[in-house]
Amino acid sequence: MAILSLLRSALRSLALPSPARVVVAVSGGPASLCLLHALHTLRDELRLQLHVAHLDHAFRGDESAAEAAFVADFASQLGLPATVERRDLPALIASE
Repeated sequence: MAILSLLRSALRSLALPSPARVVVAVSGGPASLCLLHALHTLRDELRLQLHVAHLDHAFRGDESAAEAAFVADFASQLGLPATVERRDLPALIASE
């Protein structure tokens, strides 16, 4: 598990407090889901208190809403708290 070893080393080099509260920004793509899963795997060993954060920018309509729901469900399956919010950036851009 090279990813876990690298992540473990990186986190230890930061000398985080113990326990460390870590907000994990999860887009819903494979890289951020992998990171979340790896952090979840290491959470007890490294005494991490994880919180998932996701922002639906509303650029892809129903697809981005479904992705936000997927991230919330994935966090729930891992037993992690999550903050999932939506901001209508296309409307904000149009208004400015």
